[in-house]
Amino acid sequence: MPRLLVFGTGSVGGLYTYIIDRGGGEATCVCRSNYAEVKAHGIRIESSILGNCIANPHVVRSVDEALSSSQQPFDFVVNGLGIEERYHRAFPGAPIISGVAYAPTTQTSPGVFLHSEMERLHLGLYDTDRSSTAIKVLESFVSLIRRGGGTAILENDIQIERWRKIVANGAINPICALSRCRDGQLMKVAPLAFDLLKKVMLEIVAVAEAEGYGHVVSPETVEAQLARSLGRPFPGVQPSMMADALNGRQLEVEAIVGRIVEIGRSKQVEIPRLETLFVLLQGLDTALQIGVDGEI
Repeated sequence: MPRLLVFGTGSVGGLYTYIIDRGGGEATCVCRSNYAEVKAHGIRIESSILGNCIANPHVVRSVDEALSSSQQPFDFVVNGLGIEERYHRAFPGAPIISGVAYAPTTQTSPGVFLHSEMERLHLGLYDTDRSSTAIKVLESFVSLIRRGGGTAILENDIQIERWRKIVANGAINPICALSRCRDGQLMKVAPLAFDLLKKVMLEIVAVAEAEGYGHVVSPETVEAQLARSLGRPFPGVQPSMMADALNGRQLEVEAIVGRIVEIGRSKQVEIPRLETLFVLLQGLDTALQIGVDGEI
């Protein structure tokens, strides 16, 4: 039985903890704001795809507690967004699996998750290590997700799928977080919202092209993503950054927007809207963490 240490049980973390549990994995979850509820009642999923179900992982407050209560090492460590490069430098010999998830999930109350529309997880090796050991580790994790009923797709170049997702995610996530509106809500109350979303997405396409992924995303990709947003039932989705903002949690600014801005500026791509969103998100994130009257 593979043993996994899962950092955080937010929307995506909660859903895949259940899938890991159903696939035969033994999950230990480091929980924060929902610790008491998950400890007492487990992770409860209300899914139009997976049904209504409960997972009961081992729940701890910290990594130290996880290590002190464990009798054996963990086979996998599952963490959040934008951590690959940092861990690659710290553990150059360890295979690092990078994932791109499509699974609209909202934590409706502590430890309770509403999931709908789709579930798909693209997985690939982060670096260029294609040793038999690294491939075996990747295939083992893919098999675990599939046994749990998840849709795991093995990718040779995971960055291709990352650019495909970030075209929409890099626009919708920050704009919804800043406005506190879901995408459908915002486009209804603000007539210029559709045009803003489209122009931000096109800036992301320009950055992708400068980075060598112009064959992956294009203006046609933008049109498809916008059509998807318009086709959702009102009021639309609540993206992860909006959920974090509403709950006063730290925002994934660098992972979702910062890296795109960094690449765009290094390639001298004109991205004024992305830069504006980045600055505003940094300010919002700081205010959420220290309060508007606090000292930086």
